[in-house]
Amino acid sequence: MLQSLKISNIALIQELTINFKNNLNILTGETGSGKSIIIDSLNFLLGARADKTLIRTGESDARVVGVFILEKTGEFVESFFAKLNIEPDSTIIISRQMNINGKSITQVNGEFVTASMIKELTPYLIDIHGQNEHQFLLSSKNQLTIIDDYFYKMIDNIKQDYLLTFNEIKQVNAGILSFGGSKEDRLRQIDLLEYEINEITSAKLDEKEEEELFVTLKRLQNAEKIANNLTTATYNLENLGASGIVGALSLAINSLDAVASYDDSIAKLSDRLHSAKLELEDATFELNDLASSLEFDQNEFDRVDERLDEIKRLKRKYGSTIEEVLNYLQKATIKLDNLMSSAEELEKLNKQKQNLLKELLLKATKLSNARKQGAKELTQAILAELVDLGMPNAKLEIEFNDLATLEDIESVSTSNGVDQVEFMFSANLGEPVKLLTKIISGGEMSRFMLAIKTIIAKTDNIPTMVFDEIDTGISGKMAQAVSKKLAIISKTHQVLVVSHLPQIAAMADNHYYIEKKVESGKTLTKVMLVEGNLLIEEIARMLSGVKLTDASISNAAQLKDECNKYKLSL
Repeated sequence: MLQSLKISNIALIQELTINFKNNLNILTGETGSGKSIIIDSLNFLLGARADKTLIRTGESDARVVGVFILEKTGEFVESFFAKLNIEPDSTIIISRQMNINGKSITQVNGEFVTASMIKELTPYLIDIHGQNEHQFLLSSKNQLTIIDDYFYKMIDNIKQDYLLTFNEIKQVNAGILSFGGSKEDRLRQIDLLEYEINEITSAKLDEKEEEELFVTLKRLQNAEKIANNLTTATYNLENLGASGIVGALSLAINSLDAVASYDDSIAKLSDRLHSAKLELEDATFELNDLASSLEFDQNEFDRVDERLDEIKRLKRKYGSTIEEVLNYLQKATIKLDNLMSSAEELEKLNKQKQNLLKELLLKATKLSNARKQGAKELTQAILAELVDLGMPNAKLEIEFNDLATLEDIESVSTSNGVDQVEFMFSANLGEPVKLLTKIISGGEMSRFMLAIKTIIAKTDNIPTMVFDEIDTGISGKMAQAVSKKLAIISKTHQVLVVSHLPQIAAMADNHYYIEKKVESGKTLTKVMLVEGNLLIEEIARMLSGVKLTDASISNAAQLKDECNKYKLSL
């Protein structure tokens, strides 16, 4: 059960703590007092999108904390705590905070979790029915879920058996795909791989080649510039002065050699100049040789350019570098070898798949038949509840799609079977059934949903159920019928109801009054547990308006007494 809800800085709520109790908890108050804010806060706590517009004006963040007490943790809750590496606990404290930037922080028993994780946990703690849940009921997919939930004990084992075969087929399909898929797909892949392997192999790629080609291309592109500079360098070496640099060095050496015998340092300088002269003579010779041999070769240029284009094309198809292209070649060769030798294995897998598809069809049919049986029982149960809710002439038919065949079983099957359903409904005598989505009114939808919740409550394990606006479009006698259904559900569940009808409020085991107050120039939402005379006065206010009369108080007391007697009769 939801033991307490603490709300901070959301809309008109500055700081508010509500301590809920077992059985039927009713929240009432004037329009605009803040009833919807409490439900919005609860939805935020349970994982709804962080809406920064909910943050109280002037504040930078908002926070909601909920304390849930479970009679037993259950398998899913225990596995959830195992993911957090903490011991499972029957007391679950969920805290969620958001700031003005729309960012949120969520914790469970002090451990940080994501919003998606909290959405996995909270359906096992609390079930909220609000106006948006009408849309839930109108979805064909969710209508099938209602059938499965109602007939859970029989359907779940059949569904799990079906799912086992469904997953086996997925595994076999993965194996078939690894061997090229169908025979036609396999042959297409073989042709493609052979082409790719031949294309790469015939190119005779070398990892160092591309760099060498770029060097050659650069040299060819700048051949004229290179030749001109080589000629200039040679001229400067050979023709500087009368005899050039080498000749000048020879004269200098001769002068030093003439006096070298008189000083060792002069002899050493002469040796160094001899070495320089030899190096210059050698460099001058190479420059002459290189300059005379260098010329632009158009054929060589074309060859290099074409080769680089070929490498670029292969890299564009198979990898960003030559190394990656060669790696692709290696993998393609291995894959081709597997495909060439996989014909026998592929045949085995295809036979296995055909057998599994036959098995899947049988299990899907069994699941569908179980659902149809469950749908018949659910239909009768809903109609019985609708009689109590003032719709004695209602008709409901649950239509299923045609059964799958062996030819289409694979294409139509999902992890949830092959069934699609539509709820066909008529509320009035003499009117044919039509799609529920097309004809049901707001008041009828509220009663229809309450009928389903009453039925499902008998079998589910969710400890807390919340109804917001369940009394939309109803009044008087119908309101009394709705209040009785809520009383029945509250015998086995904690129920929280936001209501504006006195007939529902009078059925409360715990009645909370929500009001707006102005304190220090600020409007605040307050919640008070009303009891005794205040409780009767609140019901009287709902019966007659703001002005209380002796008659309205007497009527309120009588209504409360009748509700108490009804609850004792359950």
